[in-house]
Amino acid sequence: MNKQDQCKKSVDNATILMTLLRIEKRIERLDTQNNLNKEYLTTLEACTYMGCTRGMIWKMVKSGKITRLKLDNGRTYYAAAELKKLIESPVETAA
Repeated sequence: MNKQDQCKKSVDNATILMTLLRIEKRIERLDTQNNLNKEYLTTLEACTYMGCTRGMIWKMVKSGKITRLKLDNGRTYYAAAELKKLIESPVETAA
C-alpha cells in the first residue's frame, strides 16, 4: 500500500470515527429528552433521532426500511422501536 492509499484510509477512518461520535451524542441527547421512551415519534423527532433530513426519512419509507403511520388528522408518526432497530443494524458495505 502506498502513502497516498494509507492517507486516504486514515482520512476515511477519521471520518467514520467522527460520524460515530456525532451519532452517540445525538442518541445521548435524545435519551435525556425521553424520546426513546415514547412508542411513536413525530417526523421531526424521527429526523433528529436518525440524524437525517425529512427527505431521507421519506426515502427510507419508500424503500420499505421504515413504516410511516399516518393518522386521519394528517399527523405522521414512526415507531421508535423500528428506528432504533434500523440504527443498531450493521451497515452494509460494498465489496
